[in-house]
Amino acid sequence: MANKKNKNKDIKKGERTQKEKKEAVREKPERLPYGKNAYIVQAIGLVVGIIGFVLVGIGEITISVILLVLGFVILLPVGLWMRGKKKEQTNDKSAFPQ
Repeated sequence: MANKKNKNKDIKKGERTQKEKKEAVREKPERLPYGKNAYIVQAIGLVVGIIGFVLVGIGEITISVILLVLGFVILLPVGLWMRGKKKEQTNDKSAFPQ
């Protein structure tokens, strides 16, 4: 018992023990909340919106408004609504042949 107390005193605040380091390595990173296609649609919406702002600076008002609405009002929200496919986990033992 005395050795454990001494070891705990030797460990400074913020340092991890070997066991904590191994557990941290074993943890799997969380899955991204959106699928690949959703990120692509969001990126396209952002690019279209930026092109719309550039066209506003040039003076092409009609085309720029269409691109801004398309990018920021249609494509970005659609990209946010899209979700990645979730793998279904079945715990039903009857689904497996015996």
